[in-house]
Amino acid sequence: MIRKTILTAFTTLCALSVAAGATAREDLRIVGSPTIASYAEIVGQAQSNLGFAEPGISTSNTGPGLKHFCKGTGTLYPDIAMAARKMKPEEAEDCKANGVAEISEFKIGYDGVLFVYREKDEAFKSFAPTGRQMWLAMAKSVPVNSAVVANPYMSWNEIDPALPAKPILIYAPDKTAAMRDVFGSVVVKPFCAEEPAIAALPEEQRAEVCSALRNDGHILEFAQAQDIPFAMQETGDQPVGFSNVQIVATSPAGKDLQVAMLNGVAPNAATISSGEYLLSRAHYLYVKNAHVGEVPGIMEFVSAFLSDDAQGPNGYLLSKGWIPLKDDERKEMAARAAGLSN
Repeated sequence: MIRKTILTAFTTLCALSVAAGATAREDLRIVGSPTIASYAEIVGQAQSNLGFAEPGISTSNTGPGLKHFCKGTGTLYPDIAMAARKMKPEEAEDCKANGVAEISEFKIGYDGVLFVYREKDEAFKSFAPTGRQMWLAMAKSVPVNSAVVANPYMSWNEIDPALPAKPILIYAPDKTAAMRDVFGSVVVKPFCAEEPAIAALPEEQRAEVCSALRNDGHILEFAQAQDIPFAMQETGDQPVGFSNVQIVATSPAGKDLQVAMLNGVAPNAATISSGEYLLSRAHYLYVKNAHVGEVPGIMEFVSAFLSDDAQGPNGYLLSKGWIPLKDDERKEMAARAAGLSN
């Protein structure tokens, strides 16, 4: 089973261990995105059949996971980070500052950030927003009549009459989640920058307007995105939820959710892996090179994730909702993993 610990608990456990570098570990340690973690567990179980210890997996949102990964090298620190987005330059600099100088990046698959609603919510049956409409629903400040004002939109149909005549209520993961990063970089910033009233603002003010989401009760944040489908089923309101392909495919509450088209494109394996769907994203594993050869099974785990058995046409991950790399991408990543193993 995945050991679902928060990072502070993981750090405490490590602190009770021997000093870094004093002895080798027999099990590899993986930390990061809960979206990837359930698949990492499956790969880890397959790897244990090859004689390796099943990996210890600690979950957090991508940002905190990479933060912990970058704290240092040695037995106290994770060997692999799971990231539901690409590592940011400032995160790479943080790694270097803590002596984690050499890191290898492996793209391992795809996912899409989704907007979902309950099947029973009749008013949302034709819910198919644009990226701009989602930004207007969520932004703290928006342009109205050439002025930037506090968001006045209380109901979806106030943004566009074609949208449901229902109050805006959005269930979203907190700001440490990769889904929020993707939404911010792909939707919020581009659409915000296109607005003349916002473009005319001083740079510092413009940056604030284009990053702040409303805090007037229309957005409810969750520490774990996996909790959102369950919360949607329990409420009497009609929320729109942030989710992703893996959560909808694997959550018991996901079967009662409908997925909205975005900008007229339905999210599926083809539109996500091609990038046609606006909120497509890739998943990554980050490996601490200094640990390769010191902790058994690191590169074997990466290679197993990229294998035909896992991601080929009949791969065991695909039945669980995993969107695989394209064949040429997977071959490239597998060759990179083999090179680091040698």
